[in-house]
Amino acid sequence: IKGTWQSRLLAEFTQATERHTKLGRFIVSRADMDALPAEDQALLREQWAAMGTYLGVLEKRIARLQAPLFT
Repeated sequence: IKGTWQSRLLAEFTQATERHTKLGRFIVSRADMDALPAEDQALLREQWAAMGTYLGVLEKRIARLQAPLFT
């Protein structure tokens, strides 16, 4: 992929995917989550969902890299 913004987009997607995966693993680890107050648990779940939405947007932008507009 040519250009620096495309490279940054792909790097951001990779990093965001890793963070989303790590947070998801933390959320399902009952011992760690149970140690947190209920409000913090809810906020982490909300953050994980927002990160998933963000990843969806990045995926759409990456898919557009294949569009004739960008070739």
